[in-house]
Amino acid sequence: MSMIELNRVSFRYRDEQEDSLCEISASMDTGSCWCVSGPNGCGKTTLFRILAGLEFPTAGTYRCGGEEITAKKMKRNEFSWNFHRRVGYLFQDSDTQLFCSSVEEEIAFGIEQLGFSDAEIRDKTDEYLELFNLTRIRKKAPFHISGGEKKRTALAAILVTEPEVLILDEPYNNLDEDMQAWLLEFLEKLKSPERLILFADHHRNSASALADHFLYLNKHHRIEKDDAEARQRVL
Repeated sequence: MSMIELNRVSFRYRDEQEDSLCEISASMDTGSCWCVSGPNGCGKTTLFRILAGLEFPTAGTYRCGGEEITAKKMKRNEFSWNFHRRVGYLFQDSDTQLFCSSVEEEIAFGIEQLGFSDAEIRDKTDEYLELFNLTRIRKKAPFHISGGEKKRTALAAILVTEPEVLILDEPYNNLDEDMQAWLLEFLEKLKSPERLILFADHHRNSASALADHFLYLNKHHRIEKDDAEARQRVL
C-alpha cells in the first residue's frame, strides 16, 4: 500500500469551464522524494491542495495511508486532526499561512494542538527557532518580517510536528542564494524511509539534486507518464 494513491483524479473550480486537473493517477510511497513541475497554470498548486486536504476531487479518488480523503470525512474533527498531523503543507505564499501574533507562537502552535507538555513545547520551539535562524525575531509579528523570514517561519511551523508527508509549493521563493543552498541541504537531510516529500520547483539543478522521482504536468493539466521524460522537462 502506497502512502499516496491518486486514481484518475480530476478537479474543476466552481464557475470554471475547464478542468484544472485531468485524470491524474500516481502512486507515491514513503522513502521517496518527488518533484512536480510544469508550466504556469498547469495545476501544480491545485494538486498540492488536494493532497493537503484543502480541495477534493470532482472525479476520481485520493487515498492517503490507504484511507480515501473526502470533504465529508474532513468535516469530522478527529479525522481532520489526524490527517493534518501526518501531512504538512508549505504554501507558495507564506502570508496566507501565518496567523499567530509572533514567530515563536507560529512554531509552537502545531505542537500545542498535539498535546505536548509545556516543557516540550518550549524546548521544541527553541530548537526550531535556532535551526531556522529565527531566534532574534522570535517576538516579532509575522507581518513585520521579511519574505525569506516568513518562508522560514512557515517551514519551521510545519516541520516541528514531524509530518510523514511533506508538501512544499515553490519552497525557494523569496529566499536568497545562501538560504536556497541551506534549504536544499536541509531537505536532503529530511529524506528518510519514513517520510514522503513532494515539492514544486522550476530550477533544474536543485530539483535534480533532491528528487528521485519526477511528475510533469503539461499545459493540458495531464501527467506526462514517463518519469525519465518528466525529469528532462523540469523547467
